Amino acid sequence: MPLNFGPTLDGDIKAVLLDADRVAHRVKELGAEISRDYVDKTPLLVGVLNGAMVFMADLIRQINVPMEICSLAVSSYGKRSTSGDLSFLKDVNQDVKGKHVIFVEDIVDTGKTTLGLACEFGTLCPFIFGAKSHLRPF
Repeated sequence: MPLNFGPTLDGDIKAVLLDADRVAHRVKELGAEISRDYVDKTPLLVGVLNGAMVFMADLIRQINVPMEICSLAVSSYGKRSTSGDLSFLKDVNQDVKGKHVIFVEDIVDTGKTTLGLACEFGTLCPFIFGAKSHLRPF
């Protein structure tokens, strides 16, 4: 019996860009990549809320090294469009200084949020900076 999470969006979807199997395969690849690259380290995965929640949950299940997780919420949008200014709505709840930080986003649109995060956190964690996303707009 399928799980019911509320109303479906079938009527709102015009085309499926990536089917569930393809997304699951890519998440598994990303998990293996992180596990390989951070074998002797403990990365801190920072989920960029709210979009990354489900993706991050799937991703951390595929990572086979010790890790820490937390989240933050940012906005780069003005009233109707992207402003380019990054506003922190929720900051990380732990010290990131010197940690191997991987920001997890759902969609990398213009890259401004990722760049803003790199600039904001780059002086605190200069060792490693990574960003993982499972979808880029077409």
